[in-house]
Amino acid sequence: MGEEKKEGGEKRPSLVPGLILIILGVAFLALQFVERPWGPGAIFALVGVIFVISAAITRNLGLYIPGFILLGLGTGLAAMFIHLQEDKNWPLILIGLGLGFLAIWPTFTMPQRQHPWPLYPGGILTGLGLLFWMAEYEVLGLTMESLSSILRWWPLILVVIGAAITYRWYREREEGG
Repeated sequence: MGEEKKEGGEKRPSLVPGLILIILGVAFLALQFVERPWGPGAIFALVGVIFVISAAITRNLGLYIPGFILLGLGTGLAAMFIHLQEDKNWPLILIGLGLGFLAIWPTFTMPQRQHPWPLYPGGILTGLGLLFWMAEYEVLGLTMESLSSILRWWPLILVVIGAAITYRWYREREEGG
């Protein structure tokens, strides 16, 4: 990201680091003069945006990973501070972080036809964030107490996944041998 190749194989300085520093400097300066109801989330989101822009400019798809994670985390933090009942908005951090992971899939793993790994943490974090948010605001009759009772049984998910893996192993062994 720091240098680009010229036609003769020489390296010349890249424009991207300079632009990133200018954007960061202007943003941090502006944050000192505006009221910040969004708290520290703006910083995380800004750094995430810079990573995403850098990934698009340099075509370095790996920069999308920290970019979207920071953008999601920053957006979740910012959303938490915008609403008046901040103590009930903590699930927005999980939702934002989950959405950040989900955004990695179409921009990084899908073009390279890689395993869709971001869907796992993204789906889990977003799903849990939505459940906790619904419980905090008692949406559809879900309360923190009822959610606590339901989540007591989460280890059964591990048992079911383990049983499925074991069954698949046994079936492949029987078919193959």
